Amino acid sequence: MAKRNMGVATAYELFLKGFATGRVSTGSSEIDALIGGGLKKGLFHLFYGEKESWVDVLIHQIVCYSVKEGKTCLILCGNYREEKTVVDSNLLIYLFRNMGLNMGEALNNLDVYFAFNPEQQIETFKEVAGQVEKGFYSCIIVKDIFKLFRGKRSSILVFQGIVKEIKEVCAEREALLVASCKPVNSRKKVPIPEGGKFLRHEANVIVYLKRRSSKPLTATLYLLKHPDRPLSKINVWMSLGGRKMGRITLPFRSVLEGEMKKLKKNYKEALLDPLKREAFEKLVRDWNKEKGAMSYADLPSVLDAIYLTGIVSNRKQIEKTLEEIKEIKHIIEKLEVKLKNLKQVKPP
Repeated sequence: MAKRNMGVATAYELFLKGFATGRVSTGSSEIDALIGGGLKKGLFHLFYGEKESWVDVLIHQIVCYSVKEGKTCLILCGNYREEKTVVDSNLLIYLFRNMGLNMGEALNNLDVYFAFNPEQQIETFKEVAGQVEKGFYSCIIVKDIFKLFRGKRSSILVFQGIVKEIKEVCAEREALLVASCKPVNSRKKVPIPEGGKFLRHEANVIVYLKRRSSKPLTATLYLLKHPDRPLSKINVWMSLGGRKMGRITLPFRSVLEGEMKKLKKNYKEALLDPLKREAFEKLVRDWNKEKGAMSYADLPSVLDAIYLTGIVSNRKQIEKTLEEIKEIKHIIEKLEVKLKNLKQVKPP
């Protein structure tokens, strides 16, 4: 990696640069106001809280707004076998559509990396840092940045080194760096983020999210660190596209019914062959019958579940056809035997 320019800038130059640096929305005007007008490029933003605190929803919203600004990299850290760490594609697709983004362009602007152990995360950070330095990525988002290093004392120094490196590259290239993590000792009113003093020191902006038990659809956000904003807190409705959501992910059945409606309206009407349209209607009936099974399929997206159900339906028809062919074959064999016996019978 090339040596970076470590030149000295005056406080006034940095002050003017701060006004010129672009910002990315979090998807919430209240949260944007809390952190000074949005996510400032070149800074390291750390959001932390328990899963029910809406951190996951906020990270997905930031991904969508980052994609609008430029090429975005999402790094997911976690153990797949234990936690099924995958992209919540249903939520991303919902947000893309709600924001009016072109689906193809949005997905082309998003690269997703998976790290399932500390070594993979370190190598991923190195690769991404190199891409940022080349100007390929303008936004880096890391979900559960410290998860793979819990209890891994022997790897902590390497983790700290690579986090410092990617932070420096993002600062130099004015790329956005956002990460999430869990709190330590969440029984406290405002617990500290995991990662020890290191992450608290390296992050330029730190926000703690806590779900309010008295009002389940709201969260309290505490601004704990910011280079030019006073420490403060706000209570906000956690919503998606103006709709107050009571769950981290959208209900599967709602997304499924929406996808089926669009397929019937757009795809079915475009089919020229009447027999294919009739076959599609039969598939829709099968999908409606198997909504329960699809909701438990644990697949990356609704369309995958629909596709799988179509395959199962086709397999059922194939098995039925094979049984009918087998029965017909058996009848033919019996008729052949009878015909053979008739030929052997001599005429009187």
